[in-house]
Amino acid sequence: MFDLATTLSKFLHLGLTLEQVIARVTTHPAKTFGFVEGLGTLREGALADVGVFSLQEGDFSFADPMGQRRVGHRKLSPVATVKSGRLYGAATIPVPGS
Repeated sequence: MFDLATTLSKFLHLGLTLEQVIARVTTHPAKTFGFVEGLGTLREGALADVGVFSLQEGDFSFADPMGQRRVGHRKLSPVATVKSGRLYGAATIPVPGS
């Protein structure tokens, strides 16, 4: 594994929908580890630390642990993070109330 964005992009390449990919790093782990109700969601009042990604289209090379490469056509790239209500990352994202 290289990083979260690359791993998620590989899942897209394997045929999962964007919704399925996001669930695998939000609601599924929260349920697996028995976290408090609401963790892993963006519902009002839920605890939320959020990774913000952009979905890019094009030709992107992905390698497996054996060094074999495949070309995918969608890639998630990290843009910003919200941690405890504070924005970190790209200053180009408009943040209401800032």
